[in-house]
Amino acid sequence: MPKKYETTVVQPLGDHNPKYPCISTKDVQEYIDLPFEYLNPLQTDFLPYLEDDDTNIVVAAPTSSGKTLVAELFSARAISKGKTVLYIAPMKALADEKEREWKDKKHSFNKYKIEILTGDFKLDEEKKIRLKEADIIILTPEMFNSKCRSYDKNEWLHNTALISDECHLIGQESRGDSEEVAIIQYYENNKNSRALFLSATLPNVSDFVDWLKHLTGRPTELIKSDYRPCKLTKKFVTFYGDRDYAKTEQRRKEKVLELVQRHMKEPTLIFVGSKRFGYELSKDLSSLGIKHHFHNADVKRGTETESIEVIVDGKKEKKEIKNLGREDIESGFRNGDYNVLIASPTLAWGCNTPARYVIISHTHFGLTPMDPADIIQEMGRAGRAGWSDKGDALILCKNTQVQKETTRIFSEYKVQSRLNDVNTLMFHILSYIVNNRIKTPEDLNNWYHQTLASVQKDTINLETAKKVLDNLKSRGMITFKDGIYTANKLGEITARMYMSPLDVSDWFRNFAKIDKIVPESEYDSEEKINLNVAMALARCYNFGVTYAKNDKGEVVSKNNPTVYITNLEMSTHEVQDLSYKLKIEPKSWPTIKYVAVFYTLLNGQRVSPPLNSIYTGITKDIERIVSTLQQCDDQVGKYLKKSRSTVKGFGWGNQWRTIESRIKYGVSHELAEIVSLPNIGKKRAEKLVKIGINTIDKFKAPQNRMLCQKVIGKKIFNKVMKEI
Repeated sequence: MPKKYETTVVQPLGDHNPKYPCISTKDVQEYIDLPFEYLNPLQTDFLPYLEDDDTNIVVAAPTSSGKTLVAELFSARAISKGKTVLYIAPMKALADEKEREWKDKKHSFNKYKIEILTGDFKLDEEKKIRLKEADIIILTPEMFNSKCRSYDKNEWLHNTALISDECHLIGQESRGDSEEVAIIQYYENNKNSRALFLSATLPNVSDFVDWLKHLTGRPTELIKSDYRPCKLTKKFVTFYGDRDYAKTEQRRKEKVLELVQRHMKEPTLIFVGSKRFGYELSKDLSSLGIKHHFHNADVKRGTETESIEVIVDGKKEKKEIKNLGREDIESGFRNGDYNVLIASPTLAWGCNTPARYVIISHTHFGLTPMDPADIIQEMGRAGRAGWSDKGDALILCKNTQVQKETTRIFSEYKVQSRLNDVNTLMFHILSYIVNNRIKTPEDLNNWYHQTLASVQKDTINLETAKKVLDNLKSRGMITFKDGIYTANKLGEITARMYMSPLDVSDWFRNFAKIDKIVPESEYDSEEKINLNVAMALARCYNFGVTYAKNDKGEVVSKNNPTVYITNLEMSTHEVQDLSYKLKIEPKSWPTIKYVAVFYTLLNGQRVSPPLNSIYTGITKDIERIVSTLQQCDDQVGKYLKKSRSTVKGFGWGNQWRTIESRIKYGVSHELAEIVSLPNIGKKRAEKLVKIGINTIDKFKAPQNRMLCQKVIGKKIFNKVMKEI
């Protein structure tokens, strides 16, 4: 039952808001210390349900309405009852931001043990101990999904309460399904856990209330508020388009520049629909002398210092220059070091970068409509509480499309489950088959009734369920016998490593066809082997091409229509050289950009800036990809080779680790072993190989000690030796 509190009618922050009967912050002192006198309208509406531990809460309120404090009160209450709080952040950037914020000495949460678990962290024994002792654990949806697959093995999941921040992410293509399935898995094992869902963008909020009731069998309360401390004004700014796409983009850019020059005396945030547009806009702003930065995936997270050679008085000198990281760019904008910031849409998802003016340059990615959730998130950045009492979101649109876009973004938009796709279901259902939770189409059909999709009346039938299972069977992940589907070794590895069955089956097929993955003698053509490996890695579903049976039952390659190549990516020398070598038109085969990145790294060369976001993603995932492939080779492939003489590949053992090092560090074959040493990057590895130190054994040999110290320095040498 909701608890009653005394209220006082006060004027909340923002004079455009009506006066409201608010609760004093003295009533929450046992949970959190606050530097102001009254909770705002949203927080006041929430508080009566804070101590009702049997009730789930769904909050739908605008950005900057005070949802963070709602989450903090919910967390403090759960911790006081002996629970650990699982805080699901929509992406790593927000997870990092929350960790920094709550660990800050000025924040009352610094008394709690806070752990973060994203793809950047290894779950070693020390981390597992800290997770067991944590008061709050911050996770991304993918990590939450991965750990809920093996719920029993992760004890820190058991006695917990759940917060899903920006829960409308569930409707986002390619990511939302992971959070939806994770929440299902979690509540299959933890019915008594209390949930708090938070969102600024939930038009069909009743679906989420019904889903939580359905999953948990417990009451779920909806708290919906229009309160916003800064008044938000939304306005379409039109320009004349052209039949020629390039001319349309030029006119769009001219309109953005006009708006920037009009508003740049106050913080102005520009969201762009492509990196190319962002870079061109940045160039034009620089030519106008407007101080700014471009926040995008090509910019590394932390600051990097780079040493360059300059000519001073005819002599070469080394100069250290700092390349700002994303965090520095964000803080610089917040602190007023500059008033103009260009950003990709990902910056809108929760990161604390509000502005007086938000300019949304695109409502489409090329010809593909942008998800309304992204646009609404971007608009939510307008308005800086404490700096201004209002914010303006200016949405650029061709003059002929205003009515259509108004309807699409503000009237038709609903958050829909993404679990209505066969390929998506294959990824998630495989883990259930591995755990013997799903064995038949009927089992899959019954499981589907737990989904948000089912609540939204988007059901599947036995025919679709059978198609999901048969597709997994055709991909070599499961077997069918006596009416039962069971996972085989390939399927077990794929599910355990949290990999796509489409990708793993593609890689397995590709590597079975090639003879070598590393040169074994001076007569081997390293360039040819590198190209074969690059092609084998890049030809997979998520990189743009997969395999399927045609009407004749023949296995043929098939493009993934969701993968495309931009003009900027096509213009890179890597893609141009490869398209000439392979006689392929890049526009018709977008996978070539992934082949180009793998091939460039294996050749020990630097990747061009337009391909940096692909490069970053690949180097981040390569350890897991190679580990998966090595397990597939060791446990399936080499036995297949013994039984089938037509299989060329497999049985490569530790050569996989050589491939991993080369791609991770972007080095050629001769540097692969030495660069894998701790604190030995590409430059140090090159210096060591130049003097004949190309293996770890040679590095450790006593007779080479002085030589190695001379090349990389005594301090670094001792540090490396200590770690190995």
